[in-house]
Amino acid sequence: MKLKILSYNIHKGFSPLNKQFSLRQISETLKSIKPDIIFLQEVIGENHKHSRMLTDWPKSSQEQYLSESLGFFSIYGKNAVYQNGHHGNAILSGFPIVEWEMVDISYNRWEKRGILYAKIRLNKDNTVEDVEKDIHLFCTHLNLFHGDRMRQYKVLQDLIYEKVGKSEPAILAGDFNDWNKKASPFFELDLSMLEGHKSLYGVYPRTFPSIFPVLSLDRVYLHNLRPIHCEVLKSKEFSKLSDHLPILLELEIKP
Repeated sequence: MKLKILSYNIHKGFSPLNKQFSLRQISETLKSIKPDIIFLQEVIGENHKHSRMLTDWPKSSQEQYLSESLGFFSIYGKNAVYQNGHHGNAILSGFPIVEWEMVDISYNRWEKRGILYAKIRLNKDNTVEDVEKDIHLFCTHLNLFHGDRMRQYKVLQDLIYEKVGKSEPAILAGDFNDWNKKASPFFELDLSMLEGHKSLYGVYPRTFPSIFPVLSLDRVYLHNLRPIHCEVLKSKEFSKLSDHLPILLELEIKP
């Protein structure tokens, strides 16, 4: 069985430099791509100021708006809370979510970060085997400071060890802010995970800034899953929707 995975920092639904509210266009683009599982970062759960000032602001949270437009199951994990509202990570899935948890990994007062964990269930009609299969999902957005990220890598490691058995499939995706490319040994060597784009093409995906991507901040790591194809979606349309570009990865579930 093959699945399409998308990881995307949506910049709170705004274009680069916050010039335009782009959530509706993001929704339409996601529908055209037809991913099976979506990992989102910088998703607004609530913002009273924007809801008053923007006529096209959705009545529900951004996570609910996007999941309803796709007909997906979804969960949201609050990271940053401020006077007008809050934002965080979200996972959208075409398959039922049977378990989930939010883990706080904030290590300074300026950056509020978290790991959103979910377990989805593919029933026997969705799998190559006549059994149900679970996939563990981890969506994260890590700190700008390398020292803080080192501590966050360790929390991620421990959480993955806790949740995922050696033979079970798992996906870790999100905005790692890994500008110095120091993250992978924590996952590739210690957890036997593969970064999808790097394992296929030998380089990390460049996703930031969306206008002219030079930094590899966003990643998709796989455990007991085989990457088939991976690309950064860098059309002119995507460069106007967020300050990051999305990663689209196709994988195969091992029997």
